[in-house]
Amino acid sequence: MEIKLKNILDNLINGIQIIDFNWKYSYLNEVAINHSKSSREELLGYTMMEKHPGIESTEMFKVLEECMLERTTKSVVNEFTYPDGSKDWFELKVQPISDGLLIISNDISKRIQVENELKIAKERAEENEQDISTIYNTVGNIIFKLAVEPQNNYRFVSVNHEFVRATGLSIESIIGQLVNDVIPEPSLSMVLEFYSKAIAENKTIRWEEVSDYPTGKLTGDVSVSPIYNTEGQCTFLVGAVHDITLRKQAEVLLQRKKEELEMLNDTLTQTNKELTISKENAEKSEYKIKALTEQSPIAIYRTDVNGDYTYVNKKWLEITGQIENDVLGRSWVNVVHPNDRSEIIKSWYEAVNEKMEWSSEHRMINKKDEITWVEGTATKLFNSGGDLIGYTGTNFDITDRKLAEKAVIENQRINVIGEMTSAIAHDINNSLQSISGNIMLATLQPNLDENVKRYLDNMTQIVADAAQRAKIVQRFGGANQNKQQYSDLDINLLIEKIISSSQHLWKDEVEKEGRSISVQREFNVLPKALGVEGEISAVFLNVLKNCIEAMPNGGEINIRTYLDNDCINIAVSDTGKGMDEGTKKRIFQPFFTTKGYDAGRGLGMSGAYSVLKEHGGRIWVERTELGIGTTIIMALPLNKPE
Repeated sequence: MEIKLKNILDNLINGIQIIDFNWKYSYLNEVAINHSKSSREELLGYTMMEKHPGIESTEMFKVLEECMLERTTKSVVNEFTYPDGSKDWFELKVQPISDGLLIISNDISKRIQVENELKIAKERAEENEQDISTIYNTVGNIIFKLAVEPQNNYRFVSVNHEFVRATGLSIESIIGQLVNDVIPEPSLSMVLEFYSKAIAENKTIRWEEVSDYPTGKLTGDVSVSPIYNTEGQCTFLVGAVHDITLRKQAEVLLQRKKEELEMLNDTLTQTNKELTISKENAEKSEYKIKALTEQSPIAIYRTDVNGDYTYVNKKWLEITGQIENDVLGRSWVNVVHPNDRSEIIKSWYEAVNEKMEWSSEHRMINKKDEITWVEGTATKLFNSGGDLIGYTGTNFDITDRKLAEKAVIENQRINVIGEMTSAIAHDINNSLQSISGNIMLATLQPNLDENVKRYLDNMTQIVADAAQRAKIVQRFGGANQNKQQYSDLDINLLIEKIISSSQHLWKDEVEKEGRSISVQREFNVLPKALGVEGEISAVFLNVLKNCIEAMPNGGEINIRTYLDNDCINIAVSDTGKGMDEGTKKRIFQPFFTTKGYDAGRGLGMSGAYSVLKEHGGRIWVERTELGIGTTIIMALPLNKPE
């Protein structure tokens, strides 16, 4: 080969190799050497069959044979397998020359890889478009899309059926209209401000909005996310509105009158209307899904045909307390409360067999064993060929509604029991008045023994305390409270009197059982407090009795009084059993008791709470630990409440 020709071939960017008529390598340039992953010495002088056993049975070799025998030029694309098992794609041009065959090779592995990736991306885009359409049709929230126009104008380009149903507006009066012509004042000014903020800060903005529509006044939890084009300009806003009108109404009712709860019956209406969405490229489709699902206040998920999760959004992870990597590939049944699983699985397969959409109210449980009530839905997903590829669905948090329903039932129960306890308390009060009268007559007897007189005084105090607790029960039952004269109270003296009158509870009876309870005082100098003596005495006695009952093996009660700003605080600590978190949360709830209804009625601590609240004070659990003990603090203001 001439030196000049060799220099030209050596400097080409393509691989050049010459095969003689005996199929031996007679020349390879550097690029061809690199393509072969061998050295020049390993190839020159050797046949192709020697270096690549079995090559003669390949389609590529058949092309080479045709070119060699027929002296024709051919091109072929070939995937070449190396001895180590790795593979590369080459585009070969075979041309007969006087010395045999000239093979020009071009490595197209990267091009083939890009083509395959584009094919996958196209399939993914089609799947994402279907996801968007399904979610748009399934979600029961209001969803809308706005085009961003010059001069801070926003025009409706798409809304779902729920938007039309909830507002009472016709589709013709929404699509193509400016926001200014659809959303009424005073909401409009606030809405425009939040739209501008979402664009300026390039993030999702949330707010609560109240607007008047043909269907009435609606309150919504609104979120809006901006969508930007490749030039960095915001072209669209995508928003979602969760109707919280009923929840707001329920909150107002609960504040005004707890005993009258209205059941929240409004549920999200699931829509199946098809919406036409223009197909976009994979990048835009992925962004739409993120805007619609990741910022949605509703948990959204997708499973394969076996019911194993392939996608969950942030709200789903928030409700379940799961980590995404621990969820994907696992069955959806794992997060359903164990007590609900059999019924849920049954309803799921009934819906699948009958080719119906599935919906259910059930409980979900997270890793901390916390329970969330959800309204779950699911619908089938199909690929472009009509084959079932999985399911997509939503889980809407209805815990607040379930708690409200439970509160209504509890409130009705309290009302009935309240009327009964009020009547019983009235009869007890009459009996206590008779007992008090007889004690008074006894104290008038001449030459009474001092111990007898002290016992009668203690009985008078105990009867007065019992009468006061009966009045508290009457008040709980709905009886009107008589206006009572507030007086100056020496809190330290009052507590000392209660400790003395209750000695039979914490000393006499306990010592008979072989136990010991000591009562320690730490009284600071205090100003007088204003209050009803009998009621405050009843409150302290209830707390003291709870401490005694919490120490079945004996222990120590510490009582400390101190001034805290404008309140006198009474801290009562015991070394008893302590409370778990559930008991701590419910200790001041009417009729809640840990002793069983044979030992208590659950009115003591709730009554204490009511009395201190009427005095402008409060009571709370400062500290409690199982096996260590509990500290309860009562705060009484120095001034009489209005």
